[in-house]
Amino acid sequence: VIQPFSPQPSLKPFVVDLLRKLVARRVWGDEQQWEGFLRCVKMCEPQSLPVLLGLPTPSLDVALKKYPEMFAPLQRYASNPVVFASTAQTSLSLLNLIQPKH
Repeated sequence: VIQPFSPQPSLKPFVVDLLRKLVARRVWGDEQQWEGFLRCVKMCEPQSLPVLLGLPTPSLDVALKKYPEMFAPLQRYASNPVVFASTAQTSLSLLNLIQPKH
């Protein structure tokens, strides 16, 4: 997916849909697929931000450590009231949008 996508930005919606499907299939469990997934997420930003929020919090943490430049855009996106209301509390905490519960 990565190679043909690079010269064809019009494929972004298709790629983002594939990324959603990979989240449903727990892509973080396969190191090689996970690496490609993260590259595609980065290349599809900002359209891929909802996909990132669909990750389990530990996987989201790994993704943001690999691509820290995505933290601020994801934080801004997640602060939208509609998005905020549907995002896991642990992810909101990771994004410093709420205080962690102890």
